[in-house]
Amino acid sequence: MTSPCDAWLESIPDRVAGHLAPAAARAFDAHVADCDGCREALQDWRCWQATALEAVSETAPPGAELALARVLAAGDEPVQ
Repeated sequence: MTSPCDAWLESIPDRVAGHLAPAAARAFDAHVADCDGCREALQDWRCWQATALEAVSETAPPGAELALARVLAAGDEPVQ
């Protein structure tokens, strides 16, 4: 069973990374403004991303933070 929010939830990584087209980003933002569940999921994703980037910057060699940011921003797309 799918939820009406499934497509919005799948768009979170792209929205955070700035990969959505302007019209899609506006539609996403409008939906999140009215949907508590999606707004909470977006906040959780941003917290997880910040935690992961912080952990990498504290323990990994130089350049690893950028590599992780690229992986997180890519979502399901392969990193080049």
